[in-house]
Amino acid sequence: MGDVQTIRDRPKEKLRGRDRRSLNLSTKLTAAGKRHREKVGRKSDAIKLYQSRKADVVAGRKLPELRNSKVVTLSELIDDVLEFVAHHKDNRSYTSKGEIVRKALGSKPAADLTPQELERWLRTRCKTPATANRYKAFISLCYREGVRNGKVTVNPARLVRQRKEGTGRLRFLSRDEYDRLHKVIAARFPEHLAEFVVSVHTGMRLGERYSCMWSQVDLQRRTIELTKTKKWLRAHCASQRRRDEVD
Repeated sequence: MGDVQTIRDRPKEKLRGRDRRSLNLSTKLTAAGKRHREKVGRKSDAIKLYQSRKADVVAGRKLPELRNSKVVTLSELIDDVLEFVAHHKDNRSYTSKGEIVRKALGSKPAADLTPQELERWLRTRCKTPATANRYKAFISLCYREGVRNGKVTVNPARLVRQRKEGTGRLRFLSRDEYDRLHKVIAARFPEHLAEFVVSVHTGMRLGERYSCMWSQVDLQRRTIELTKTKKWLRAHCASQRRRDEVD
C-alpha cells in the first residue's frame, strides 16, 4: 500500500526550533502517487501515530483521508445556485428565497446540516405546506449544485418529508359579483378594466396576461393563443364576451 516515513527515520538531520517539540508524519501512497502529511502536536504523540499507521500498512488497512481545512458554508452553496439560475424566468423568487435561507442558515457548514434541523426550520418558518415544499426544493437545489461542483457529498434535503398540499378551492364569480366588480374597477381604475375582463373570460394567469403579444391574438376568431403556459403547453383561450367590451 505504501511506506510511512517520519523525521525520526532520518538521523542525520537535526531537529531545530519547533521540530524539537512536534513531528510531521508523512505518508506516501503509491496508488494515488501523492504525499499526504499529518501534523501532531507532541513528539510522543507523533511516535504513537507513526506506529499506528505502520501497523495499518502491515495489516493492509487503508490509511484515513486527511480532512480538508476549508469549510463550505450553506451561504456559498446559495451563491452558486443563484449564479446557476441567473437567467431563469423565476430568478426573483430564487433570489428572495436565497436571502431568507442565508439569513437563517447561511453561516452553518453545509456538511453539518441534518434533515432534522432543516425540517425543524421549515416548520417554524413556513406557515403552509406549499411554502415549506418550495423552500425544501430550493435548498435541495443548492445541495445538488454543490454535489455537482464537488463541494459537498450529500444532500440532506432529500431526506426531508414532502408535505401534502391541499387541492385548493375552485370558485367562479357570480353574475352579480362580476357586475359589481366591473362597476367599481371602471370607476376607480379604468386603466385596468381590460385586464379584469380578459382574466375573467379567458382564465389566463397573471404571467400569461402580461407576457401576451398582439401576434397571439386573433380578433376574427376571438381567440388568444398561449405558447408558454405553466406546464409549457400550447393552449387556446376563447373569449365569450363581445370584443368591444375589451376595447
